Amino acid sequence: MPHVSFRSVVKPMLPWLLLGSLMVVGIGARVSHLEARVFWVDEVATATRVAGYARQEIVQELADGAVRSPADLLHYQQLSGDRTWSDTLNALRHSPEHAPLYFLLTRVWMQLFGSSVAAIRSFSVCLGLLLVPSVAWLGRLLFPRTAAGSWAAGLVLLSPYFVSYAQEARPYSLWALALVLSTGALFQALCHGKWLWWVGYGLTVALCLYTSLLSFPVFVGQGIYVLWHEQGRVRQTLRAYGLATLLGIVLFLPWVAVMVTQWGALEDNTTWARSPLPWPVMLGVWLYSLVILIWDVPIAAVPSVAALGQGAIAAGVLGSMGWAIASLLQTTAPTRWGLLAALALPTPLLLVGLDALRGGQVSATSRYLFPAQVAILLALAGFLGTGWHTHPRLARGFAGFGLLLCLVSVGLGLGRSPDYQKARNIHNGAIAALINAAPRPLLLAEPSATFDLLSLSHRLADAVQIQILSDPKQWLSTLTPPASSCATVETPFWFNPSPALRARLPTHADASSPTLIELYQPTLLTEGDIYLSLWQPHPLPPCLP
Repeated sequence: MPHVSFRSVVKPMLPWLLLGSLMVVGIGARVSHLEARVFWVDEVATATRVAGYARQEIVQELADGAVRSPADLLHYQQLSGDRTWSDTLNALRHSPEHAPLYFLLTRVWMQLFGSSVAAIRSFSVCLGLLLVPSVAWLGRLLFPRTAAGSWAAGLVLLSPYFVSYAQEARPYSLWALALVLSTGALFQALCHGKWLWWVGYGLTVALCLYTSLLSFPVFVGQGIYVLWHEQGRVRQTLRAYGLATLLGIVLFLPWVAVMVTQWGALEDNTTWARSPLPWPVMLGVWLYSLVILIWDVPIAAVPSVAALGQGAIAAGVLGSMGWAIASLLQTTAPTRWGLLAALALPTPLLLVGLDALRGGQVSATSRYLFPAQVAILLALAGFLGTGWHTHPRLARGFAGFGLLLCLVSVGLGLGRSPDYQKARNIHNGAIAALINAAPRPLLLAEPSATFDLLSLSHRLADAVQIQILSDPKQWLSTLTPPASSCATVETPFWFNPSPALRARLPTHADASSPTLIELYQPTLLTEGDIYLSLWQPHPLPPCLP
């Protein structure tokens, strides 16, 4: 009987053990701490629309000066028997800038699994997990006879960016999945010419459009790719491509009609995108949007050794990405990497062009660059799949470097809200802790802060009282409440008062005319950062410390 060593048995199993371990890490990171991250205003918008409440309706009902509890605000973010599918459709109609498919599917999910934060986010978790085999399939199509499919699955599984958005109650995981399916269907249709693949492509066009309006430029890019790819059979292929795209657009026409009839609401809901942002800041966001695919740690607000180290690693990630993609372009047929270019370039180019023309900042929103981010990860997977044989040392070094940074980022990010994802609500926990610790807290706010209050309500203790005031005369009266016994006097807080409110207050406080002082301000990365603050009347009533 031949001698069998332990090493000879274990060695062939090591790749499978490593793959299994990475899968456990990637899946575990997606399903753990589902309620730990801030449920920010965009996710609040998801929950309220699905529950059947339009934004204007919520503000009108809550800004009546009545005292409410956090549970009263959470009610608007949960399904209830008095709100039907018709209410959900009506709420979506009042936000035409967001395509409706994800929200309709989320309503089905919430009816099955409930309205808790974990239940709502678990739908995105499932979509994020479906993305893994989908990118593996597309990687194998684009780079056959290589391990590119496995690398694509591994990169998406461990990317801190895709882990974060797999826990986000927003359409981006569904959008990434739809983009991958659409790209794969187009490639199969071009390779095989079968009508079934062209019909499939047309359906994925509708799927993408019903998930995000920013899919439109992708299909323009794919049309250019089809012209370039099929130089010998242009007429036949273009006819098939045109009919398939037309099928997708025709299926999307009902929502186009909603957009046209609700154009004023669409313009009002996107005014933030037309606010100017300095170009150096925007350039930093664009580069950061690439780095966070692999490397994501909290951004240092002040210069330090840690900040320099993070910057050096980020520069290394960008340089490695650039070199890997350049190598792929040299060693792979243009008909293959060209399809990734058609996915990656159109949406960012359109957004940058719009910002250049209108002075806006929409291109500085990382999540709007999902087509480019998906394409870049596929390109990196293609390099690893092909370069493992052509550049073995460099490919292995890149793989080890990238996987290590992904694992570190995912580990550090467990339960933490990423800097790029939760915007001004990222400090909800610190604000809520100050309010919850006070005796008999009363939180006051203006109507403009309603949705931020809905977000904050997930962190507030049950004993907190909330009052939204729409009458400016009420603002001043809250500074000098009527005399009461010390046993009933409340601790007042003002949540993110507007400049208009603060301008009406005395600049110097005394016992008869108190003013507001800022109780909490987060550490800012730049002077122009938008943040939520907490203020308190000064001086406080004599009963309070």
